[in-house]
Amino acid sequence: MVRGIRGGEVEFSIDRIAGQTRLIHGEAVRRLCKRSVSPVLALVVFVLFLAGRAAPAMEWTEATDSAAWSPRYGHPCVAFDGRMWILGTGMNDLTPRNDVWSSADGATWTEVTGSAGWSRRYGYAAVAFDDKMWILGGTDSLGGRHDVWSSYDGLTWTRVTDSAGWSQREYHVAAVNEGKMWVLGGCDSFGFCDDVWSSADGANWTLATSAASWCPRIGHAAVTQNGSLFVLGGMDRNQNALGDVWTSTNGADWLLATSSPGWGTRVSHTALVSGGAVWLLGGSNSNRLLNDAWYSANGADWTEATGSARWSPRSCLASVSFDGRMWVLGGASEVSCLNDVWYSRGVGVGEVRAGPEVASALRVEPNPFRENATVAFELRSPVYATVEVRDCSGNVVRTLVSAWQEAGLQRVRWDGSDKRGRSVPAGVYFVHVFGDGPAVVQKLVRLQ
Repeated sequence: MVRGIRGGEVEFSIDRIAGQTRLIHGEAVRRLCKRSVSPVLALVVFVLFLAGRAAPAMEWTEATDSAAWSPRYGHPCVAFDGRMWILGTGMNDLTPRNDVWSSADGATWTEVTGSAGWSRRYGYAAVAFDDKMWILGGTDSLGGRHDVWSSYDGLTWTRVTDSAGWSQREYHVAAVNEGKMWVLGGCDSFGFCDDVWSSADGANWTLATSAASWCPRIGHAAVTQNGSLFVLGGMDRNQNALGDVWTSTNGADWLLATSSPGWGTRVSHTALVSGGAVWLLGGSNSNRLLNDAWYSANGADWTEATGSARWSPRSCLASVSFDGRMWVLGGASEVSCLNDVWYSRGVGVGEVRAGPEVASALRVEPNPFRENATVAFELRSPVYATVEVRDCSGNVVRTLVSAWQEAGLQRVRWDGSDKRGRSVPAGVYFVHVFGDGPAVVQKLVRLQ
C-alpha cells in the first residue's frame, strides 16, 4: 500500500515543525514547497509583481483566528443541515483525528463528537449527499480502506459498506453530480489511480472508467458545476505538479478544458463552486505555498481575483461554499498547522456574479397544509439550488432539493416528513431556497 502518515512505499511529504517532521501529502510536495531563493528577495519580488497587476478587488474577512477545533490540515469540510462541518484528519503531532465539529457562522464551533464511528484516518474524502454526510476510504492504522460511512447528524455514524467497489485507497477526491457520489483517482497498493466510480446509495458502486483521459494523480481537486464534473491539477506518479483542467458529464468521457490555466501548476489546493464559477484557492506550485484565488465560468478561461488573499499561504486547506460565501478553513503553512477561518463573497467579480439567482416569487400551496405542500420558485439563471424546510429554531427539518437546477419555474413537494421519514408535528415551519446568494424564505404552517 502506498502509505501516507508514518511510512510505506512512498512517504507523503515532510515539513519541519518544532524540531519534528510532519507528513502532509507526498515527498514531492516537500520539494514543491521549498523556497528556491532567499525569503527577503522572494518577498520583494512578489510585492513588486503584485503592484504591477490590475487584479479585481476581492475582500476576505476573518471569522476567527483560532477556531475551537485544533489546528489541522487535509481535513474535509462540507455544508450540511444549515451548518459547516469539519470532519477529522491530521494535526501538528502527526496523529489523525476522527472528531466532528459544526458551525453556523464560522466563528463559533461545537464539537459534535470527539470520536466518530469511523476510525482515525487520513487521505479520505467526504461529501454531503442525500440528506447525509459521507466519509469515503482513506488509510488508518491497519492500512488502506474502502469503507463508506454516513451520518444524519454528525454524532451517529453508520457503516454503509466495508468494501466498496473501488480499491482500498487514499488521497482520492469525491464530488456529487447527477444524483450520485463520485470517487476519482487517488492511490492504492498498485500506485496512482485514474479510475472513476459512482454510487447513488454508497453501498453499490459502478465503474465509469478504469482509465480516465487525465493521468493518474493525487493532490488534485474536483467540483461539480452545471451538471459536469471538473478535475483540477494535482501531482502525477513522477511527482510532477500538474496544471490541467478536465471536465465530464458522465465520468467516463473526459475533455481537456485547458493544459495551461492562469494559475500554472498546483498541488494540495482546494476548489469550490460559487457565483456560477469554479474557484481554485491556495495550495502549492513548484516554488512556494500560495494564497491566491482564481475563478472560471467554463474551466478553460481563468481570471485571478487576488494574488494574495488576507489568509496566509497554505496547502492542504479546506474550503466550502456556504451561506452565499466562500470559506477557507485551516491548512498547513510552512511552519505549522492552522485553525483560522476566513470568508469572502467574491466582491469585485461581477463578471461571474450577476445577482440573486432565486427570484422572490416563492410560493407554498396549500398553506396551511395537512399532508402535502408544493413549493414553487423561479430561478433567474442555472444554479446549484438548495431547498430546505426549517423549524422555528432554524434547524433543518428536511432538505427537499440539493442539486443543479436549470433556469425557470421549479416545483418540489414536501410530504410533511423529516429527513428520517418521520411525520413532523403541527406548527410553524419555514421554507428556505438558496442559490448563490441570500435565501428566499416563506412561512409555512402545518395543521393537525
